Amino acid sequence: MPDKNPGVWVNLMLWMYSHQDEAGYAALAGGMALLRAAYVGRDSKTRRVIDAAICSVFAFFLQPTLEIFIHSAGAIIPALNLPVSKEIAQVLAVFLGFLGTDFISSRLKKQIDKRLGEPDENQ
Repeated sequence: MPDKNPGVWVNLMLWMYSHQDEAGYAALAGGMALLRAAYVGRDSKTRRVIDAAICSVFAFFLQPTLEIFIHSAGAIIPALNLPVSKEIAQVLAVFLGFLGTDFISSRLKKQIDKRLGEPDENQ
């Protein structure tokens, strides 16, 4: 086995170990998205899995994103010096999975249209 490199697997396992919190957030969001979609029952199984995967990717980057927002808010308001705890990120990951990507994308589209001054489809 001189042509095979076991270092690749060691590096992958080390990366997974160092990002176990983020993987946990992703699993929570994906699981919650699957449960919500199964409860509602209007989507196909493929769409449920894709929605759960998208929620998982969002939740993987949830804690670093929260840290950026809190540090930037702390620069504006010095008295606002809040730490980002793992518990806050876990709760937000479950909430993100419960809302789902359809709700989040519709809200983001409305905000973008409002800021760009494009007319709303309800008007």
